[in-house]
Amino acid sequence: MRESVLKMSMQRPLTAEERQYAWQQRPKPWLMPIIGSCCAITAALASLSGDILAMFFLAVFTVLGVTWWMEAVRLHRSFNADIEAGKVEELEGAPERVWMKRRGGPCYVKLSGCTIRIPRDDYKSLKGAYIARVAFLPLSHISIRVDAKRGIGFC
Repeated sequence: MRESVLKMSMQRPLTAEERQYAWQQRPKPWLMPIIGSCCAITAALASLSGDILAMFFLAVFTVLGVTWWMEAVRLHRSFNADIEAGKVEELEGAPERVWMKRRGGPCYVKLSGCTIRIPRDDYKSLKGAYIARVAFLPLSHISIRVDAKRGIGFC
């Protein structure tokens, strides 16, 4: 694992173009809570008959649904707070780690101890980068702009 060297960290105002890009990249976490809620409702209807297995599934899906809803609301609130604040934070340094959660899922970069969500388009460019500059929303940690430098690094 490479050592992260912090070269630059600064905050600046969010531009109109970046605000529009942020709305396109915002997290859309509503699918899992809706599925969990539907499963909990189905398990509740099935548990009316007194079946123990249906009651177990009701408990499991209720806990999962509530957890997923809380996470979705937290992500939504942090993103909206970032947009309202209108601030962007920029970090520049060596990426410590670049990974993808699931095949085709969200991608992340760890830069100077800060985990930032990046678009899938930037995953390959950051994977082999020796230095990266990432502009991101400070509360939700969603990237707005990613610049990666690859190669030997003499220039």
